[in-house]
Amino acid sequence: MREYAFRLAAPLPLLNTWERMHFRAKSRFKVALAWEILAGIGRKPDAPIERAHVKVWRHSVREPDNDGLIVKHLLDSLQPASKRHPYGIGVIAGDDPAHVECKIHHVTAKRRSDQGTVVVVSEI
Repeated sequence: MREYAFRLAAPLPLLNTWERMHFRAKSRFKVALAWEILAGIGRKPDAPIERAHVKVWRHSVREPDNDGLIVKHLLDSLQPASKRHPYGIGVIAGDDPAHVECKIHHVTAKRRSDQGTVVVVSEI
């Protein structure tokens, strides 16, 4: 059973933050996210996981609204590289319900320096 675990330096952006972001900043974020994931897992996998369970723990000082938590960009980066996902790494086969189950948890951080995101991708 394959499993990948990594920690991102910052919490994933919330929906309101993402919608207000400039399109160039969004593009830079996607590239940086892909590189940070790749650094966290070490190298690109040989083959993607066909059926995966993705667990995300978002550590931040304030608890976000339930409708503001999004992991779309994380899942896009975990998919194989394609025309639609040019920065894909190939950890999971797809982000549709047939390929992935996703759970998002919020953890309250005591200080801003403790903020971040922990992700565990495991094969079902």
